[in-house]
Amino acid sequence: MTLTIEDIRLELSPQGNEFLDYWLSLRSDRMMPDRAEFDPVGIKHLLPYIVIHELIDPQTIRLRLVGTGVVNQYGQESTGRNYLDFVEPERRAKASEAIFLVREHPAGMSVTLKSLTRNGRSTLRRTIALPVDDPKERRKFVYFCSTRQETSERPPTEMAALAVQSVADRHYFDIGAGTPAFSD
Repeated sequence: MTLTIEDIRLELSPQGNEFLDYWLSLRSDRMMPDRAEFDPVGIKHLLPYIVIHELIDPQTIRLRLVGTGVVNQYGQESTGRNYLDFVEPERRAKASEAIFLVREHPAGMSVTLKSLTRNGRSTLRRTIALPVDDPKERRKFVYFCSTRQETSERPPTEMAALAVQSVADRHYFDIGAGTPAFSD
């Protein structure tokens, strides 16, 4: 079954839905908005949850911006690093393919990420990923809005750096070009 934008809204956090609305307002009648149109002031309250991935090649997905809310949960600044360094080595090719499909197909993606910190603490993040165009510089971007998913566990008393991430759940949704055939 192909999920639509309206279908996926039920899975998103309030911040994820606001991010989706902003992205939709920018894209107009195109498949995806232009990076130059993205104005952080327009969604200033969402910036702590924004993560911008630049797709360099299948082995390199550069984290161009990691919001403070994400940094605080992961216990380390990761802007400028390769996202795939935070993925288990045996899953890196699949993780790269999944993110590249958001931009290349294109499609939206909703994913629940399970993060394990170096002190063994586990957290869940609810994330929406959407493609962004950059025709001027011909670079490939996927913008994420990632919020903590509430769990029954108590919040951490100390910061612990992110060790590895895995996918607990993933769904692609149709933004006008259908959805890719992909499974984790």
